[in-house]
Amino acid sequence: MTIHQPPTLAEIRERPTVSVPEAAAVLGISAQSAYRMSRDGRLPVVRLGRTLRVQSAALLHLLGAAQTDNEGTR
Repeated sequence: MTIHQPPTLAEIRERPTVSVPEAAAVLGISAQSAYRMSRDGRLPVVRLGRTLRVQSAALLHLLGAAQTDNEGTR
């Protein structure tokens, strides 16, 4: 069995969406809890066909790690 590492914040910022299990790993919860949160509206998801994806911006916001407009500018 292969153990996957959750994506880093930098990787999340580069991607428009992440899977629900990836979001769960980043949040430190089980995938089942993340799917439950998506049903309850506590984890914002988008449906692409039969697949649920978590928008990276929403996940970063939940983590308090969203980029500000002036972050990285001088």
